[in-house]
Amino acid sequence: MVANSPLNNPAGCPPNLLEHGLTARLTLGRVSVKRIPESAASPVALNGFRHDFHHSLPRNHGERGTEMPREAILTLALLSAVCLTLIPGICLSESGRDSTRTGVLIFHSDAGANDDIYRMNADGTGLERLTDDPGTDALPNVTLDGSMTAFDSDRDGNYEVYIMNSDGTGETRLTHEAGEDGFCSWSPDGTKIAFYSDRDGDAEIFVMNADGTDQEQLTFNSAADYDPAWAPDGESIAFMSRRHGYGEIYVMNPDGTGEQRLTTRPSYDDIHPDWSPDGARIVFSSGLSASGYQIHVMDADGTDITGLTDSSGDSYFPAWSPDGSEIVFVSGRYGNFEIMIMDADGNNEERITDNASNEWRVSWCGAQADVPGPAGGDDEASPEGLRVYPNPSREGVTIALSEGRRAAVRVNICDIQGRVVRSLIFGAGAERPGVVTWNLLDNDRRRVVPGVYLCSFADGSRHAPCKLVILR
Repeated sequence: MVANSPLNNPAGCPPNLLEHGLTARLTLGRVSVKRIPESAASPVALNGFRHDFHHSLPRNHGERGTEMPREAILTLALLSAVCLTLIPGICLSESGRDSTRTGVLIFHSDAGANDDIYRMNADGTGLERLTDDPGTDALPNVTLDGSMTAFDSDRDGNYEVYIMNSDGTGETRLTHEAGEDGFCSWSPDGTKIAFYSDRDGDAEIFVMNADGTDQEQLTFNSAADYDPAWAPDGESIAFMSRRHGYGEIYVMNPDGTGEQRLTTRPSYDDIHPDWSPDGARIVFSSGLSASGYQIHVMDADGTDITGLTDSSGDSYFPAWSPDGSEIVFVSGRYGNFEIMIMDADGNNEERITDNASNEWRVSWCGAQADVPGPAGGDDEASPEGLRVYPNPSREGVTIALSEGRRAAVRVNICDIQGRVVRSLIFGAGAERPGVVTWNLLDNDRRRVVPGVYLCSFADGSRHAPCKLVILR
């Protein structure tokens, strides 16, 4: 959904057009605004939290409007028309192009005809759309090595959890429930995904294997639990709960035991927690500020809460940089939600996107590991060493070598604990010496169990292993 224009909201707190009975879509050079029935305009809410694709966003607190002024429509159309970038509707701010930043940002935007997942380098280059589906694809979360992305999508009728390679290939649906599932968080080792689901009538935290198996409910109460965030050591999950009337940050063990309440501020929502890479601090969005929802940080035990932003618009979805020196978030201070980056202490804010669309939840991962591409012979091999496809897979995978590694070499496929489950040899005299197929059998000719596996050279080459997911 496209937030209201600042011409219609000088206070800088953009009301959501869905709540106003209006919907607007920005595409390249045009804006369509139409009235929708009042029954459709009222989102299903859980104790004040929206239950549409924004999931845990609080209700916007601007005045209810009825019409978008003609000047606002013309302004949005003009802004959209000048966004002649690789991705229609998304412009990058020149001030946000920092060549010293590393890593990849993967985020959700409504810039195109659909809400989709995008990625770009953290220095503001290399913008690319990853999904292109008529449904809404939203709220991505990326594995620590950057190879896999989980996200929410309603392409099959209601919100379910999907995963894909972080190049946009290999999209796979993991949940198949009548209720909504989403807002994912990967475990540090990439073997599990925490998520929320309202399949039992209210939003609770669940966890499942990376292939969608063994889905287990962790929280059990009548209030809404959202926003799971896995700690970097894998020993805790932070989440938001409304069991005391307002959103508060909690933490629990990965099996759901040992719940502890970290924030205790009645009348204010604390949402969207994210752990620092060293596990010492948690950044989150809080409604405590008079200027709306702002970014705060606290120690991992809930002490020493400090405000980092204080802008005229709401700020949501904070996430740490891989080295913990910066924080990325989205801000509505410009009339729509843009990606911002600041130092971990709140200084040196920089605007990364500059457009008329809305960007939402951002994941910041380190330098991206090799991600599998589509089958296509030797030309599909990466120049660094290995490619595997399809990924995820249920029946088998193809492993391809780069042109520089055509001699007979051995590749090990290991489980997440580092145990070799299968060794494969590329024969130099074979018809396709750079390609070998793995039938998902281990060295004892037994089918491997579903889960995450790593593929790497057996000669100890200093090359990042390829991650592959085997489905049931």
